[in-house]
Amino acid sequence: MGFRIGQRVMFRDSRLQGIVRSYQNQTYFVEIEPGFEIPAKQSELIGLGATHTPEKVQKSKEVSKNAGVKKTDISPEPKKDAMPNSPELSWEKKPSFPKVGRSKGPVKAKNVDKANKETIPYPTSAKGVYELDLHLHALYPEGQMPQSQHALKLQLDQVRLFLDWAVEKRCKEVILIHGVGQGKLKEAIWQEYEHRTWLDLEDAPYGVYGRGATRVRLRAQLKN
Repeated sequence: MGFRIGQRVMFRDSRLQGIVRSYQNQTYFVEIEPGFEIPAKQSELIGLGATHTPEKVQKSKEVSKNAGVKKTDISPEPKKDAMPNSPELSWEKKPSFPKVGRSKGPVKAKNVDKANKETIPYPTSAKGVYELDLHLHALYPEGQMPQSQHALKLQLDQVRLFLDWAVEKRCKEVILIHGVGQGKLKEAIWQEYEHRTWLDLEDAPYGVYGRGATRVRLRAQLKN
């Protein structure tokens, strides 16, 4: 059974979610954010059940809008100003007065620019393409490396997070640096993603990476 137009779905082995907007040539086009769609086959998606139609979206907006409106039939009583001799005044707490002294000028905000700038977790190549180095010494620079039997799974988890991040950033292509070695990591990556509709895998440029990297092109389209 296929998915309905307007149904929310999730990509298998990914945290990406979206809404099915159209279906053409046995391919679903999933909108993960307004105007940004990713093609996928039925086998690549998991239905989440909820259907989003324009009527439901409008009705939910009206409900949320009305929920925030409070009835004000009874006007609040005006506050009475406290008289100087009123017993309500309490002087148990000493009033705070500004310190008298030499002005030091405006306080400079520290690290404001650093906080406002978005931190990019991945480096880029000379051409500005994001790269993920999957060597264990690169993933675990402080030396706390996993045991060998768990290393491959952790590396594939990093690939999954990286590709999800690349889709959200609307990257056209990225580089996976897996090295040569015995070829197990490259084989696992290609076996996992080679037949994904929304990805195209190919060997990265040999002159830059040798045989130790894969270029991943992301198939997505902007809808005006």
